[in-house]
Amino acid sequence: MSEMSEMSEFVDHNAKLLSVLRDTQCLSASSVKSKANKRLFQQLEQIHLVQKRRKGAGNQYQLLDVTGLNQFIISQYPSGLYQQSLPDTPRRVQGILARRDSKSFKKLEFDLLTLRGNIPLIYEQKTYPLTGLTSKNTYLSLKVTSATPLILQQQNSTIITIENPTAFTELEMMVQLQWNIAVYTAGKMSNLLLQQLEYWGSQGHNMVHFGDLSFFHCFLNVISNFVSVFLVYCPIPYRRTPFFWFFNGFSLS
Repeated sequence: MSEMSEMSEFVDHNAKLLSVLRDTQCLSASSVKSKANKRLFQQLEQIHLVQKRRKGAGNQYQLLDVTGLNQFIISQYPSGLYQQSLPDTPRRVQGILARRDSKSFKKLEFDLLTLRGNIPLIYEQKTYPLTGLTSKNTYLSLKVTSATPLILQQQNSTIITIENPTAFTELEMMVQLQWNIAVYTAGKMSNLLLQQLEYWGSQGHNMVHFGDLSFFHCFLNVISNFVSVFLVYCPIPYRRTPFFWFFNGFSLS
């Protein structure tokens, strides 16, 4: 009989395989994949609890001793094959606890927003006066989730998202645009930040984005401008040369 409740999960994958073997008296060999799984079943074979047999187009492990397997499970898992799950624990924390791997569960359920500005904002019923928190070397970093949006107290505020850290820290020196909130994106916006921006847009706030122009893009821009000027002022006799055809789409006109 299964000992698993609605709020339980297997301790690890080996525990799951042992449970299936105990309940069904056999297990497909293709289910034994990892090194830990293979070591487990090599041990079971050595103590004559299972036997590997040919079954159809593949192999399977046949259980030989149910009582022996139960005793083996008790010796390896004194607390049982299942553990109580923690639904309120963040997925990333669950991954670390279960597998010592922080990437074993997908996606973070929160984001860290780095902000500066000159108006108060509200998060989880707490007010943050950004004017007092924003200085030359001090900014506000908030841990936010999708469940609770950040609320701006001032109507029709201007929010600037900035990829470059220098532009973010020296925004006043670079533009004369009147802005209220600056958000540092580091070149990549998370889904949570996009949701937050959508919420601000739905509230009637204004959005401005400062991208990051690389040297390669600047170089291409210079070359493009040079070619454009050359084609405009190029003497007509030269317009029938292969060089001109290349840049003018092979037009002979």
